[in-house]
Parts: sequence; C-alpha cells; structure tokens
Amino acid sequence: MVGFKSAVARLVRSRFGASRDLGNMAFGRNSEIDNDIKEKYGFDGELLRLFSSNQGSPVHKWHHYIPLYDQYFSRFRNSPVRFLEIGVFRGGSLQMWRKYFGGSAVIFGVDSDPACGELNGQSGQVRIGSQDDPNFLEHVIDEMGGGGCRLG
Repeated sequence: MVGFKSAVARLVRSRFGASRDLGNMAFGRNSEIDNDIKEKYGFDGELLRLFSSNQGSPVHKWHHYIPLYDQYFSRFRNSPVRFLEIGVFRGGSLQMWRKYFGGSAVIFGVDSDPACGELNGQSGQVRIGSQDDPNFLEHVIDEMGGGGCRLG
C-alpha cells in the first residue's frame, strides 16, 4: 500500500508540479463548475456556492457528491454537529465544511500524510494516522467527544 501511495504522489507531482499550489486545480469563481452541477444534478444551493466559489485551498470533490452532501447534512447546519472527514489533502474541504456547518460544529479531519498536520487548527482539528487503524480512529472519536463509540 505504501508503494502505491508513493506512486500516486509521484504521478501528482509530475503532472501538477512539486509545489503545494495546484494552480488550475484550485477553484475560483468558476461558472463551469456551477453549470455542471446545476445542469447535471439539478442542484443550486449554498453548498454549491461554497464549493464553486472557494478561494482558499483546493476542494476536491466529485460534483455529484455536492447535492448528496447537502441532502444528508443540511439538517446539521448551525448546530454543534461532530463531523469527521477522512482524507484532508490540502484542507480546502475542511474550510468548506466550517463555512457550511458554522462555528459551533466540531470538525476533525484525518490523513496519513504528515504534511497535513500543518492544517491543524485552521478550520478544524487535523490528526495524522491511518483510517485502517481502529485504535487511532477510536482515539480521534474520543477526542471529538464521541464517547463510547467503538470500532470493530
């Protein structure tokens, strides 16, 4: 698995450069994204605006997820929801979720890439570890206030 992750990282660096700035992949105000989601999925909500107008770190999500996320998560907006995102990448989605859920949400992200530790505290808490490690995930859930949730 480590060899595969290294190969993917090399591929990304070769295609997009070694820089942490992904240039064209960073979303600015992009009508193509808006139109794609509006036309294909019939969705035009706040989460689409946050996703497509992002000016911070890149947010990488399949477009068809945006309406589904809103369908299932909208009831938790502006509440003290506890939200765990597995896979932080550059932190853009943590920023998006913070704006979407509001300041009372407890937002954590986990990633196996130690570089993601730099994002800790920006829009949520970031912990470095593997999603394959039940003990690590249980520790994160406990830290989030998940109390009593056990995996496996």
